[in-house]
Amino acid sequence: MVELRKHPVSADQPDKPFRLFDDQGKKVFIAQSGLLARDGALPNHKTRYSAEASRYELVKGQDALSVRLNWSGPEGLRVAKIYTFHRNDYSVDLRYEVTNAGRKPYEAYLYAQFLRSYEETSYGLTTLPTYSGGAIYTQEKRYEKIDLEQMRDKTLARDAEGGWVAMLQHYFLGAWLPGAKDRNQFYSNAQPGNLLAIGYKTLTPVPIAAGGKATLGTQLYVGPKEQTRLEKLSEGMVLTVDYGWLTVIAAPLFWLLAWLHKLVNNWGWAIILLTILIKIVFYPLSRASYRS
Repeated sequence: MVELRKHPVSADQPDKPFRLFDDQGKKVFIAQSGLLARDGALPNHKTRYSAEASRYELVKGQDALSVRLNWSGPEGLRVAKIYTFHRNDYSVDLRYEVTNAGRKPYEAYLYAQFLRSYEETSYGLTTLPTYSGGAIYTQEKRYEKIDLEQMRDKTLARDAEGGWVAMLQHYFLGAWLPGAKDRNQFYSNAQPGNLLAIGYKTLTPVPIAAGGKATLGTQLYVGPKEQTRLEKLSEGMVLTVDYGWLTVIAAPLFWLLAWLHKLVNNWGWAIILLTILIKIVFYPLSRASYRS
């Protein structure tokens, strides 16, 4: 479960944070990850880990918090799954530290995915169409939407270097970001219980020699579609802010609005100033219209 403290459910409930990830109810939306080995010896997203503490808190003056989860398996295998959270940041670093104390070498692969309930989207006269579904970004095809119907009707298997995979909804998204040089396969599939999965798995194995160690990692973004954050996150991530066919007009207007907000530090005044500027720009056309 993930709740966004800076984003309330509504103006009427300012103290109730918006819940983006939820593993219960009719609207399941969760992030999952794990390791793969040819013989299934490594832990997956269903494996139970043990935590080193019952409560974790990013205290005042601390910029990062690491949560370490531990697992012990057969033949001397040990895995530490470590989440690192950062202050004022919706990005979470995830790494797996694998220790092989046995005599048998292993090869490990990492996978990360989103699991979401299927729901039909209906639009009416008073409802604006908004996209909810998956998206992938690769150097070959760039930004590509994989909607819920596509995931339900046909599996995806796409090999690419770098890129990212995301699950989107109106104002928020979750995204897995592998390494820029990692060779991955992006995939989607339908699962029992009216659930849909979209994610990626690495194609290059990481060797873990007998008596050796290895580290595998990825990054998770879970938060709002704030353009300034998304631009810094990864190439093409800003495209998840979908203006539809009005992109040519809306994108420059939003850039100007954000610039005005930096000047006045108030969204209300920024909107008023933007409106005045638009009126000034279109004044000649308005004047000619009134004359005619």
